Amino acid sequence: MADNNRRTAWRRDPALKRARIREAARALFLKRGYAATTTAQIARAAKVSEGLLFHHFASKELLLREVASAHADGFVATMTDAATGGDAPDVSRILRAIFAYVRTRRPVVALMAREGATLGAELHRGRVVAALAAQLARWRDAGHIRDLDPQIAAEILYGAVGVALERCFVDARPRHGERAWLRQTVRIVEGALGIPVR
Repeated sequence: MADNNRRTAWRRDPALKRARIREAARALFLKRGYAATTTAQIARAAKVSEGLLFHHFASKELLLREVASAHADGFVATMTDAATGGDAPDVSRILRAIFAYVRTRRPVVALMAREGATLGAELHRGRVVAALAAQLARWRDAGHIRDLDPQIAAEILYGAVGVALERCFVDARPRHGERAWLRQTVRIVEGALGIPVR
């Protein structure tokens, strides 16, 4: 009986259908790549009609954006959670959390790196930079970091940390291990913010 109720709820609940389509798209994009995945394959994997897929998502590109959006939300939440607690910024703790988040989502990060042009690359950057700029402003106002423009600093740090993450987790043969990338990224960020070396 419970199984019947679950099936009936799925049939009636558009949010569940949308989530199922999004998850099927994510799985297929990761397995086959964006270009090689068709909307018909996504619909079949989600057990919906292709018409219903287009009712919820106007295009395959929009599905890819949804996958990137979920990743961006998780990235921002990880960064924000690691930044809370304690008065002074703990760059090492924040970057360890970010590196761990990306490590466990390496296939999604690789997909985003490959399909950056399709995504417009602005989706992820915009959310992360906004959250980072707000955090930098709080630290600056509290006197924990040097006096800087939080928006500009957030843009620069996003680029620097993004390159480190991509080289560490996306490149087929990174020159250095994760610990070396993390250690150097922490030093660069602390130096840029004027945080004394511990």
